[in-house]
Amino acid sequence: MRRRSFRCADSQNEGAEVDGQYSRFMRCILDQEGLADVQLISPYMEELRLLDDKDARMLFLCLLAGDLVLHTPPLLRDETLELVLRLISRGQLNIEKLESTARIVRESLARQDHDGAIMAIGEPLVLFKSLLNDDTFGRMEEHGRRVIYAPLSEYVWNLWYDYYNFNKVGSYSSLRSNIALFKEYMERISERLGEFSHYENSFGTLKKLLTGGLGFIQAASAVIGAPRSWIRYSELRV
Repeated sequence: MRRRSFRCADSQNEGAEVDGQYSRFMRCILDQEGLADVQLISPYMEELRLLDDKDARMLFLCLLAGDLVLHTPPLLRDETLELVLRLISRGQLNIEKLESTARIVRESLARQDHDGAIMAIGEPLVLFKSLLNDDTFGRMEEHGRRVIYAPLSEYVWNLWYDYYNFNKVGSYSSLRSNIALFKEYMERISERLGEFSHYENSFGTLKKLLTGGLGFIQAASAVIGAPRSWIRYSELRV
């Protein structure tokens, strides 16, 4: 019987001191579990901006969808995931469908007890992988604590926004139009989530808040292993 081929996406970035070690760690775990035939794809997050417009927009919609899945209360998370996977398989994933999903997530959150909620921030390559964080947040949820994950879509948007500003990309660039479009996408999702939104209220101001509140710590991002756009959350969300 022929075995199915699987691929696992495990991103990395150029600025962390771990220098791709997360991917190698994941490779070791897969091999130990007898999954040596599973292919591991590990693109640099900085280079995702080089995707053509269609792929870049689909990628960002998937990031938004993943953030909504994680934002859903644990007992209902599989249901939201199945909804998103159906949309993807049918080629129906778009911002309007995600807005509808966000409304459903908001309704489910309105029925939850949010006392003692924890905002989870930090190195995204560890934050979103239970194997790398020892399932810390999963165990918190099992004990009834609500964990609010900082959105990966917002992280990637800030990464691309930093590149655009630092390199003074021309107005003709598709990157500029995509940054504006993705900002609109996040604003629309945030609006549908209402009081339960986990997005920053004013996109694009995080860098000013960082440099004004934390000074030269921004330059230490490579030392502590956190991308600059995530360090900003220490000023805004802790």
